[in-house]
Amino acid sequence: MKLIEDAIRQKMAEGKIVSFDIFDTALRRKLVSPSDLFYAMESVLGERERASLPNFARSRISAEAEAWRRTRSGQQITLADIYRVLEEKHGLKPEESVRLQDLELETERRFTYPDPRFLRLASIARELGLKVIFLSDMYLPSVGLRAILEAHGFPNPEVFASGDEGGNKASGRLYRLVANKLGHPAPDFLHFGDNYYADYFRARLNGWRAIHVTGDLDDRSLPVTDRNNATPDGQRIFVSAGRGLVRARRAGVSIETKPDFWEEFGYSVAGPIYFHFLHWLCVQAMQDGVSRLLLCSRDGFPLLGGFEILRKVWGVRLDTVYFYASRRLFNLAAIREINATSLEFLLMPTPGMKLRDFITRLGLDPAVHAPLLGRLGFASLDQQLVHAGFGRFIQPAYQQQLESWVKASQEELLDQAQKERRLVLEYFAEMAPGRSDTAVVDLGWKATVCTSLCRLLRDTDPALHPQTYYFGTSPHARDLLDAGGQIKSFLFHLGVPIQRQRIVAGHEGIVEMLFHAPHGSPLNFRRGSRGIEPIFGTCEYDEQALSHLEIMRTAAYRYIQDMAELFPAFQNGTSSPDEVGAILTRLTRHPRLEEARNLGQIPYRVSYGDRGTVHCLAKLPTVSERGMQSDLAAYESAPWKEGYLAQVSILHRIILRTVHLLHSVYVALTSGTLLVSLRWAFFRR
Repeated sequence: MKLIEDAIRQKMAEGKIVSFDIFDTALRRKLVSPSDLFYAMESVLGERERASLPNFARSRISAEAEAWRRTRSGQQITLADIYRVLEEKHGLKPEESVRLQDLELETERRFTYPDPRFLRLASIARELGLKVIFLSDMYLPSVGLRAILEAHGFPNPEVFASGDEGGNKASGRLYRLVANKLGHPAPDFLHFGDNYYADYFRARLNGWRAIHVTGDLDDRSLPVTDRNNATPDGQRIFVSAGRGLVRARRAGVSIETKPDFWEEFGYSVAGPIYFHFLHWLCVQAMQDGVSRLLLCSRDGFPLLGGFEILRKVWGVRLDTVYFYASRRLFNLAAIREINATSLEFLLMPTPGMKLRDFITRLGLDPAVHAPLLGRLGFASLDQQLVHAGFGRFIQPAYQQQLESWVKASQEELLDQAQKERRLVLEYFAEMAPGRSDTAVVDLGWKATVCTSLCRLLRDTDPALHPQTYYFGTSPHARDLLDAGGQIKSFLFHLGVPIQRQRIVAGHEGIVEMLFHAPHGSPLNFRRGSRGIEPIFGTCEYDEQALSHLEIMRTAAYRYIQDMAELFPAFQNGTSSPDEVGAILTRLTRHPRLEEARNLGQIPYRVSYGDRGTVHCLAKLPTVSERGMQSDLAAYESAPWKEGYLAQVSILHRIILRTVHLLHSVYVALTSGTLLVSLRWAFFRR
């Protein structure tokens, strides 16, 4: 950077005037497309303007095209010309037209930011005693452009805009007009601009020295725009502004030092996901007359800080409460008899589980049950029953033996469930999750937590129909409807659209890592001095992981703050599950190497409660541990397979995938789960 700056300084010193293009050079927009500015304007129009121009953005774009058609060749249009068309076609009054023109200039100011490279170059030019000017092929008036530039740190800017001067850069006429007006020969000028034809070729053709500005910001972590599936107008402005903010942040931090990975990831990935979900929750609550949200632990922890920002910036009137909930906590308490459904929950196999894990996670003492388990054929409490990488019983007999143990111990199990149920119901009495002004918010998938919650509540009052909001729900969540609950889902609802459900179903670990909490899962309740208190299990995150996740969460909050400050209220835009789906698709299926290495180190427990083996999302063995067997074991146990493969060579990927497929078939055959495994592989169910 120092060498480049020295070379440019030398070129500047060869002349007397330094000229900068304005948009996409000196200034950049916090929007993907310049025309998205009109959707930003549309989001803040008053009732009168909305009545006159119900589709303002499209009308404004059309009016500009019409203004160009009306002008003679070589002439320039002005902002007044554009709004004159709107006056004619939509009956705008002159004073309304003036207000809208002022709003357009103000919106340009809010949605632009200075490129730090050109703030620096303008400062260098002034240090050298050179004159600094700005040129723009733009219909905006020079006075308005001067105000915008000055607001962004360019002092006393001298602006020459094509709309005022009657000539543009693209034709070359603006260069000649400016040279004549300033009384300098063409070689005295050095021009910087992003458009090769207008800013470089035409400038050189008219005798100016010129530098073509290249090197767009790295957008690889942003989702790829699907041109065949255009963003709906209602969602457009939040999507465009969100991507623009990510670019703006990179422009500010990439000049001197490389940004911290977790800050970058938090702002560009976690931030947009939190923001769109939070906005959707605000809209749903308003529509449903909900004034209180119970944010289920642990997934609701990051949402607490997000709502605090929206209350301050947008004045959102929602009371948010951290609600202690977990599969272990509510599902066990809801069991009243041992049947097929309860057996499925009690004996759920998760990777690497040992015999003692099955007993301990149900709140029982393994040592007390050791004699009975020995008679049933188990060798020891430390006997591993589930494959480390597949979540399947190593032998079908293990599941049958556990079922025999459950049936033999059902009296003690039901007694344990009853004890826990009393405490859970006391907690419900304190929190009132069934209130008509309340909705329970959870991450989702099968919705088993709220299904058990509803069944427990219906035992106390059959008329209760709790409202629940989810990030996403699979078809299994229909059980919640059968239990009397109401469901609304953000990203996918009861498995639809299937593409989004498949993304999450194959990468639950990544999504759940985003919605993390700095404590273990609530396993039980106890009576304390302040009422019912949770008993937490062991947290899978070590201090380093918690530190990284806190940095990510803090950066995500900065994104939420920046987005909220761009818009006066949450009603001024529509949340976009499409954008969140695109971000998750890009991240999970096509991770960058840096993402795979950093995210791959985060621990993840594929289980309810705090039992079972903790695996990192996609961690490679150390150099000393590397070998085909250790690599295969690490790959099979990695919840995020694409993250693991992103860190190895192409040949290594092919070998791992092939050997893993063969091993999967072997495990499916020996564990007696071939049909289940095939159904999951082909249908992801």
